[in-house]
Amino acid sequence: MDWHLLSENSFPVAAAMIKCGVEWKIKDVNNVFAEFCGWEKAELLSFVARNRAGLFEPEDVAGFEALLERAADGQKTEKFMMRIICNEGQSRWVRVAMTFYGIFNAVPYVLAFFLDAQKEKNMEQRLETLLEQEKLLQEEARRDSLTKLLDKEETKRMVNKAISMHPEDAYTMLLIDIDNFKQINDTFGHTYGDTVILDVASMIRDEFGKNDIVGRIGGDEFLVFMTGADINQGMEKAKRLCANLEKEYTGGNVTGRISVSIGLSSYGKDGKDYQSLMEKADHAMYRVKKSGKNSFEIARSEDVGPLRADTKAVEKRGEISRSDSEFMSFAVSLMTHARNIDGSLNMLLKHIAERLDLELVGVFEHSPDTEEMVLTNYYSNRYSYYDKTTFPMGCRTKDMKVSEFRIVRGMHIGDYPLLGQLLRDGQENCCDETCTVAVAKFEYVNGRTGEVAYLSTGGEKNLSESAEILLQELGRIIGIFVSLRYRMDESKAEIRHIQMCDQLTGMYTLEGFKNKVAGIMREPEPGKTYFLEYLDINNFGYVNDNYGYKVGDNVLKMFASDYMAQDYFEIGCRLYSDFFVMLLKADDNEQFKKNVMAQHQRFANIQNHQYPSSSMSISSGVYQYGQRMIDVENAIENATMAWKEAKSRRCKEPVFYDDGFRNARTREKQVVGEFYEALYRDDFRMFLQPKFVLGSREVYGAEALARWQKPDGNLLTPAAFLGPLEQIGYIMELDFYIFEELLKTMTRWQAQNRRKIVVSTNFSGRHFESGVDAFLNRICHILSKYSVSPEYVEIEVTESVLIRNLSNLQYCIEKLHEIGFRVAIDDFGTGYSSLSVLMDIPADVIKMDKSFIDNGFEGKRRDLIVEIGELVRISGKEIIFEGIETQEQEQLLLECGYRNGQGYLCNRPITISEFEKLYF
Repeated sequence: MDWHLLSENSFPVAAAMIKCGVEWKIKDVNNVFAEFCGWEKAELLSFVARNRAGLFEPEDVAGFEALLERAADGQKTEKFMMRIICNEGQSRWVRVAMTFYGIFNAVPYVLAFFLDAQKEKNMEQRLETLLEQEKLLQEEARRDSLTKLLDKEETKRMVNKAISMHPEDAYTMLLIDIDNFKQINDTFGHTYGDTVILDVASMIRDEFGKNDIVGRIGGDEFLVFMTGADINQGMEKAKRLCANLEKEYTGGNVTGRISVSIGLSSYGKDGKDYQSLMEKADHAMYRVKKSGKNSFEIARSEDVGPLRADTKAVEKRGEISRSDSEFMSFAVSLMTHARNIDGSLNMLLKHIAERLDLELVGVFEHSPDTEEMVLTNYYSNRYSYYDKTTFPMGCRTKDMKVSEFRIVRGMHIGDYPLLGQLLRDGQENCCDETCTVAVAKFEYVNGRTGEVAYLSTGGEKNLSESAEILLQELGRIIGIFVSLRYRMDESKAEIRHIQMCDQLTGMYTLEGFKNKVAGIMREPEPGKTYFLEYLDINNFGYVNDNYGYKVGDNVLKMFASDYMAQDYFEIGCRLYSDFFVMLLKADDNEQFKKNVMAQHQRFANIQNHQYPSSSMSISSGVYQYGQRMIDVENAIENATMAWKEAKSRRCKEPVFYDDGFRNARTREKQVVGEFYEALYRDDFRMFLQPKFVLGSREVYGAEALARWQKPDGNLLTPAAFLGPLEQIGYIMELDFYIFEELLKTMTRWQAQNRRKIVVSTNFSGRHFESGVDAFLNRICHILSKYSVSPEYVEIEVTESVLIRNLSNLQYCIEKLHEIGFRVAIDDFGTGYSSLSVLMDIPADVIKMDKSFIDNGFEGKRRDLIVEIGELVRISGKEIIFEGIETQEQEQLLLECGYRNGQGYLCNRPITISEFEKLYF
């Protein structure tokens, strides 16, 4: 290979000339190598002359030198993965290929080619990450989402598996139920309840060995299956659990107590599978529940069958003789079953007033910053207040301590703050009445305090000792009501915030965004035009893969902050990852485009300066609101269709929605919807396009292509249906259909003694997205039905598969060769790293994409086409040029050393019968 061509960028591969020997040196590099490393060429040569190994990571130097030694001896070398240290000090993965160049002054020289492998390495690392994530997801699917213990079904499966594998071992089952858990949940809320569940789960897990099976099988029920343990060992564990899990939980001056009830069953004696052991343990556990809880029981012989649902209601209250105790129980029940806190609290206040003949019962919350109190709930048959009326704190109650209960008798109504702002006309006349006021002070959340006031007018009121105790206890219960309400309000506010806002960027989530947009568009700003923009960041994955997700998150935050700081920004939403939708405004369409293009360019400049190899940019689709207002869902859908168009056309500017996009989308849906019915009716036809020898035009083979024959006779070309089928994955069925049509045709040719030619058939990259065993099995199954020798069938895959699924493709090609098929790489030259993987792909044929010859053969372009052809031939592969349409192209390709072609110059794709008439 001519070093002159390499050094003048005629060949787009980073290359270096290396002088071999013990003191080897890099003598020269081409401009592509310098650009690849980020150095000036003169600076790079000066650098490597001083420190020949300073370009490479130290641990890679030995492998590089071993490769260099083999190349200097003229031996065939494999590619070597290593890292080059670029100008900014960052390492970049490359594949190094070497070839012997010549001997000058008795010293061998070697050409080294450095092919970019960073993306491939990133994909390998990403694949490793995905595989690890898949393992974690599989493990997570087996476990309870809260406690990470095994879930019910997995617990059952693991128990039965352990028994089936070692039926001779000893096993003991413990069924553990948390006592009084409902009270904890109702008193403190579900978030607190989850904390209790986690606490109990952790203590249970720590108590047992790693071979024991521990699962959460219900809301507050756990199951432990002890392996290699008899019933006595199970009883010891149960005893320890009962002691350790009896706990008291306190919050907001409210206390709740839990314990556990445990039922035990023994393998063999009580059953030999999960179900039978579970039923026995269930009976034993509920005996504990009925007899007082916080203990354990062993299954008995009379414990037969599953428990009925109604026998599980074992919570029972003791005998209550006094009516005040009954009323207290009513208050507790009202609180624990409250769905509407305010409604239940108001109902309780009404019952208190009626029971004790009180004119008013009021609940106050004290303001933490002022000496005021807010009336939040009250019941009165005489007085009426506005919601949340504010009162000064009474001098006789402000010095009260939490939980203190005080009765003030003989007070004038006018002296009591609660009655100082009466709203009914004429009530001022009652100010001289005397009254009795009882006050209970409570604490609810974070040291906040409040009080319950019970008011009786008409002179001093004598309360029995029992009634006074009742009012004091009711004050505590009402304090719990206030705590629950406060927590519920906090939770609702937090939930609303979480539901409405993206935690990373501060923008809205989709639901919040849609609600806000609907409100804005109901009352738009006069004189402004509104635009809905759907966008994503191109090559954003580069940052995540190379710098980590934390850096990627910072990029997203910067992007969102920049948008939100603009005066044309109205509201934004981060959908997921790097996908956003924005509502923007401008005076007109031109101003909008100017604003958005400036923002997109500013973002790209900043990011590409900071991450030079990322090539980040924005793809954007826009729906412009017009006179006809549509709902937000449709507006987003329209902007999304415009974004897809921007993506497919690789537009640098925003693409505005056009009704034609929706028509195209409708056609795509129609294609997908009609596909299987058309396949069933055999509406698809196989056409053949000849492959020919350049110059003589002799046809030596063909490519099988699909056409869709509609019932009305209209013939659809691949451009009308391959895209939608590829996107949804239906293309795989069409590939197998054409493959089988080809085998049928070749079987007929064989019976007719026609000449044998090689025919290629296409297979989409979708076949290689996961494991290829299913693909190979189906290929073999279809082939087995026909007597065609596979050596006359060529499997074509597009070059894009090399980038996305290289390892799968390599494995698949080896297996196809073992069967006897030939393999071709189609559309070569359109991918990102074609040359870097060319040597690694054991394909038989390389099909050069027509884009190479569409723009002529002038100057260095001609040299490039010659060199690429030489490289392909050196790799031991056949080469064929696609898309040849003119005699001039044919002649130029002949002059460049090519021999085979395909294109309209010979013939367009034609029916099988036409092909047979012309070429057999």
